[in-house]
Amino acid sequence: MNLEPASSRSKDSRSSAPWRGASVMLMLAVLVWSGITAYNRIFLTSPGLGVSLAVLKLFIYMALFGGMVLLIIRLAQRFAGVYIWGLATSLAYLHYHVWRSTTWEGFLWLTVGMILPVSLIGAGLGLLFGNIRYGHASLNKWPVRLSVIGGGVLFVYSISWFILDGHDTPSPLNAALMAETTIPHITLPDPSLIGPYEVENLTYGSGTDRHRPAFREDTAIVTASVDASPFIDGWDKNHGWSRTAYWGFDPTSFPLQARVWYPDGEGPFPLVLIVHGNHSMEEFSDPGYAYLGELLAGKGYILASVDQNFLNSTFSSRLDAYRGRGWTDELDARGWMLLEHLRLWHDWNKTSGHPFYGKVDTTRIGLIGHSRGGEAVAIAAMFNRMARYPDDANVTFDYGFNIRGIIAIAPVDRYQPAGLWTTVTDVDYLVLHGTHDADVQSFRGSRQYERVVFSGEAYHYKASIYIYGANHGQFNTVWGRTDSSFPWNNLLNLRDIMSPEDQRRIGAVYMSAFLAISLRGQRSYLPLLRDFRAGRNWLPETIYLSQFADTTHQYIADFDEDIEVHTTTSPGGRIEAEGLTIWREQRVALKQGDKATNAAYLGWEVHDEETTPSYTIHLPRIEPSFTPDHILTFTLADAKEKSSRDGGGEPVTEPLDWTIELADTSGRTVRLPLSRFALVQPQLDVQVKKTELFSTGKTSEPVYQNFEFPLSLFRDSGADLDLSALAHIRFLFDRSPRGVIILDNLGFRTNLVNK
Repeated sequence: MNLEPASSRSKDSRSSAPWRGASVMLMLAVLVWSGITAYNRIFLTSPGLGVSLAVLKLFIYMALFGGMVLLIIRLAQRFAGVYIWGLATSLAYLHYHVWRSTTWEGFLWLTVGMILPVSLIGAGLGLLFGNIRYGHASLNKWPVRLSVIGGGVLFVYSISWFILDGHDTPSPLNAALMAETTIPHITLPDPSLIGPYEVENLTYGSGTDRHRPAFREDTAIVTASVDASPFIDGWDKNHGWSRTAYWGFDPTSFPLQARVWYPDGEGPFPLVLIVHGNHSMEEFSDPGYAYLGELLAGKGYILASVDQNFLNSTFSSRLDAYRGRGWTDELDARGWMLLEHLRLWHDWNKTSGHPFYGKVDTTRIGLIGHSRGGEAVAIAAMFNRMARYPDDANVTFDYGFNIRGIIAIAPVDRYQPAGLWTTVTDVDYLVLHGTHDADVQSFRGSRQYERVVFSGEAYHYKASIYIYGANHGQFNTVWGRTDSSFPWNNLLNLRDIMSPEDQRRIGAVYMSAFLAISLRGQRSYLPLLRDFRAGRNWLPETIYLSQFADTTHQYIADFDEDIEVHTTTSPGGRIEAEGLTIWREQRVALKQGDKATNAAYLGWEVHDEETTPSYTIHLPRIEPSFTPDHILTFTLADAKEKSSRDGGGEPVTEPLDWTIELADTSGRTVRLPLSRFALVQPQLDVQVKKTELFSTGKTSEPVYQNFEFPLSLFRDSGADLDLSALAHIRFLFDRSPRGVIILDNLGFRTNLVNK
């Protein structure tokens, strides 16, 4: 028998009502968020799940859901302890889903912003319904109003902040457009325009694909599988089991599948393979390059978009990644499989009666890769020249295909056979990367760019294009505008990202021009790869930073030869400096890691007109001597450092300018401003998250910008400069009062356009 007075019991019950209400609302919020997450991860991105697997996941989730609801109802009859349990559950959920994408401060801000409003609303409703139960219901009581209204306002604000795209930030100055001269525009047609050919398309594949009719009953050409087991590690983990259950095969029988766009004509036509990178494996990535397929096939290329979705992430692999055992060892398999696809195409081209018999120009092959696919094409180009697999020499290679050019779109840079990085030799190379890439946030492709080398036996070139406003995913129509999945995508500031149409137009212009040069020899498009202003009428308006080198380059100073600051790369030269506040040579740091190359860091401050800081490179004797056809070229980047010796002040945020002086052995000199070509672009500071509280690393990094000065320009400026007897190149820091810059790759090249 309960001897406690009824009034006392009702008072205790009313006092615990806010805790019960807060507990119920908090746990319901966790269930809703979990439901959205499950829907995105399991059902929305996996429309083709096998019936048994889908039913199993649905059964487990609904059983857990029902059990949680029952537990909430039972435990909500008690008070504060239940709320603590709900709070702990909420924190665990947020920690798993958000912690890796934010800082301590950001995690705290997000936690308060999500938990506090829900708790306040629940407490207010608990008070209200508790009072109703005991005959004291009233919304006029201030605790109820404060909790419900205050919590509601905070809840609406938090949810609005979470689901909206973000905010606009001021656009940076475009230093290239501040130049004193105008770069001539290329007179050729816009490379992104549709060509004259009618476009056909088909698919080839196993004919037994579980989830896509295109590779099952609709496939036009049935292909045999390949054994990729020597190139795959980690299939025995959770994600290996789930992949086999989903796809129906393991690494011993990987399918060779692709979507093909080709011209309606006799041929033979150049062949281009394009391969996607990592994404949710259930949201198939290979259809996302159809716009390039239509464009290139219309111009007389065969384009095959290779299916490697079975190598992509799945929910179980993300669980392994969270525990430090992620899926990262498949990059060599991605590259190797491209070569197996090329083997197919060579066989088809020689097989009488085959749809592609005699239609493939196997002497002109290009590869395009996106994200992990961007590294895969470099690996393929390296394996193509090798006799054995570097990680297991018992595996032999016999490829040797005529791969002339590769394009990397926002590539990663991870594969290290024998502890060495991938090197690409005698292949044209183009890398594209966006400032607002929230997936590969550092310009990793600039590292691979440095490891593209030329033997000089034939003409080759390499170019990098850094694009302000471009993200990771919009080059693929399937990946789209957000570079993360729910809920991380809601932390991204999407307002500053350029439109999908503009980004894909940029990709189409550059990739089509590159292929025209590399596979068709149309070198008149080369100026576009050196300077966007040569194709400005074709490109959306934004900032483009270009780096370029080719086999005609003669490097005087690339700063990789030793640690002595006075020496040059070309023997016989010497470097001197006067009045600099900063002068050192070091590795160039990126947002993540470094650029794998050294450069000179030069800083100055001008305090009076009588003293001009300078940096002088005394030239070695070079044979044959320079002519008006030679071009002085170097790369520059803003260092974003303080220019004072004592570290005081702030880094310069304005474009930088100075004077370039050339002198011959007779003492004649000619000076031109750097701004005759362009000014140095300040580092592009980008906040990819909605607030800096969520940023876990640097928001900018040095990106090289190509500068070119034809020697004929100095000759025609007076002083009768003897180009065959140049003595020195001097930078006179007399136009910007202070700054710190990074100098690299100073030398000369020959202009081969139209030759």
